[in-house]
Amino acid sequence: MILPGRSIDEVPSNLQPFCASPYHLSNVTAAAAENLIKVLTQDPLQVGPAVAAVREPRLAESGVASLGAGVSRLSPVPGVSRLDEHKTICTVDIKGYGSGSRTRLNYVALRAGMYTSVQRAFAEAEIPWDECFRQDVGDSILVLVPGSVPKGAFAGPLPIALVAALEAHNRRHPVEERIQLRLALHAGEVTFDENGVAGHAVIQACRLLNAQPLKDALASSAATLAMICSDWFYTEVIKHWPEYAPETYRRITVDVKEFSDVGWIRTPGHELPAVRNAEVVPAAQPVQAPVLRAASPEFFDVVDALEEIPCMQGEHSRTLVLEQLRFAGNIRYLPTRRAHVTSILRTCCDYETGVLELVQGISHLEPPDSIPLKRLLSLLFGGSL
Repeated sequence: MILPGRSIDEVPSNLQPFCASPYHLSNVTAAAAENLIKVLTQDPLQVGPAVAAVREPRLAESGVASLGAGVSRLSPVPGVSRLDEHKTICTVDIKGYGSGSRTRLNYVALRAGMYTSVQRAFAEAEIPWDECFRQDVGDSILVLVPGSVPKGAFAGPLPIALVAALEAHNRRHPVEERIQLRLALHAGEVTFDENGVAGHAVIQACRLLNAQPLKDALASSAATLAMICSDWFYTEVIKHWPEYAPETYRRITVDVKEFSDVGWIRTPGHELPAVRNAEVVPAAQPVQAPVLRAASPEFFDVVDALEEIPCMQGEHSRTLVLEQLRFAGNIRYLPTRRAHVTSILRTCCDYETGVLELVQGISHLEPPDSIPLKRLLSLLFGGSL
C-alpha cells in the first residue's frame, strides 16, 4: 500500500522484487484506515482476501466492499453475479528457473529482472501496468489487461521492447542470473472471485505457455524471448497488419494436459524457419552412433574439438545444448570449461546414441558452415551428418 504523499520508490530495494501489485491511496479516512489495518492483519470479521486494485465505479453494484479511496476488493453477495470482464491475457515464464546451480540470491535477481523487463516493455508499448490485474507465480507472471487497451500493442511494440529489456538485463548479470523468457498471448472472458481469477481463456493462455514446441524453440535458439499466441489472437489481430510481422510466426499444434489446439510461435530477432532443418539426420540414411572409449586419445581429440565450438565455450550457451539432451540431469557440472565439456562427453558415452544427440543439439545452435562443427563431424563420422 502506498500511502498519500509517499512513493513506491521509497520501498527498500531488497523488498522491491517482491512488490508485484502496489496500491496507491489518494486519501485515507479514519474508518478506511481501521478497515485496512483489520484486513492486513486478517481480521476474520472482514471480507475475503484481495483480488486486485479495481477502480471501476460499477463494482459497487456487484458487491464490492470499499476500503477507502483507490482500494477495493470483491465481496460476493448472494443473488448477485460475479464480475465478468473481457481481458487481454499476457503470461510469461522464465526458462530453466529451478536450475540446481542457482542460489536464492540468483532467484531474487531473476525475479527482479523479469518484473523490471516486463514493466519496461509495457511502458514502451503504452500498456498501463498499474491498471492490470497481476498474479505472481514465482518464476512467472499472469497479467490481465483491460479490454480497452488496443491489442496491437501486444502484437507490435511489446515483443521488441521486451527483447531489448531482457538483453539489457543479461548484459549486466552473470550466467546464473540471465533470463530467457516464454510469452503467451490470448484474450477472452474471465471471472473474478474472492481468491483471484478463473476462466477457460486463462487456462488456454497457461497451456499455450507450456507448449512443448515453444519450449523447444527457445532451447534451440540463442533468443531471449520465444512467444506464442492463440489461433484467435493470430487470426484476429496479427495477420491483418504487416507491421506485426505475421510471416515470422509458425503454426504449431499444442497438446498440454486436456488442452489441444493450434498456436503460433515466434522468436523475435531469431526468426524460426518454416520447417526445422531436416538435413541433420536424413531419414533415408540413418547415422551410426560413434563409439568412444573414455580416456582414450580419440576421446580427448573430441573434447578438444568440442571446446573450439562457439556454443560450447560459454556456460550459458552450453546450458542451451544440454537442455536438449534427455539425460541432461545425469551430467555432472564442473566449474572449468574443459572439465565440464569432458564430463558432458563422458556422460554421452554412457548412452547408445548419446554422442549423436550431443552433436544434434550443437547443430541446432551452430550455423551449417561452422568450421569447428565440421571438424567435430569429421572426427566422429569421417565427414558430415
